[in-house]
Amino acid sequence: MQPNQSEILLTLVKLRYFLVSLIESPEECYDNFNITEEYFERRNIQNGQELISRLQDNGITNDCDIAFNKDIHNVFRSIAQDFSTTPDLKSILEDFEIELNDSYLKEDKISKFRRKREEKLNEIIGLLFKLAKNWSMHHEIEDSIDDFNALDDVELLRPDEENQLDVLGDNSVYSFDVISKQTQKYIQLLSDYYFKYGGDLILAGFVNDISNLKSDVAKKYYDLSKNQGLDTNS
Repeated sequence: MQPNQSEILLTLVKLRYFLVSLIESPEECYDNFNITEEYFERRNIQNGQELISRLQDNGITNDCDIAFNKDIHNVFRSIAQDFSTTPDLKSILEDFEIELNDSYLKEDKISKFRRKREEKLNEIIGLLFKLAKNWSMHHEIEDSIDDFNALDDVELLRPDEENQLDVLGDNSVYSFDVISKQTQKYIQLLSDYYFKYGGDLILAGFVNDISNLKSDVAKKYYDLSKNQGLDTNS
């Protein structure tokens, strides 16, 4: 953890008192930080070497400068202020790890979003293939019905063929029912896809078109009834 300003300042002040207690005059000093280094080592000061570098940056060149420089307290304050506001390597790595984790979580969220969107799209495409297949089968049923009806028109339809025609008629109704249900499912999937994956404006128009379709179908039935003379309001 990065030391705060008061901790740095207290460490430096204690160092100075220690040096003063050992050194009686500047003349007794060597031009190095041997005593300071030993002090930091014995008291397990983790940032000792960096503190010495900061002292040197501020014109302090040896143990005696720390002990006898008259302006040393201002130097200490400056070092404490600068040192405590500069992140150490551990803090930088911790911050980087947090950013890295955040980036990973965002990327993971995006990947899940894309995967889910692709699954929904594949479901829609799969349903469309089923619809196409069922329409093709329905087309074959209708063609067969048309063939039998052509025979019926000229009274060439045999009894067994009449039974087949009835079966085909039932199959046609069932086929329409299957197609209708699959179409409803497709509309549900499509509206859900628009809602979840950015088609809000399209969805609003789509829903409105479906509402209009209901009105159009009702009008067609009304017009049909009217044309057949079944209009109860006339």
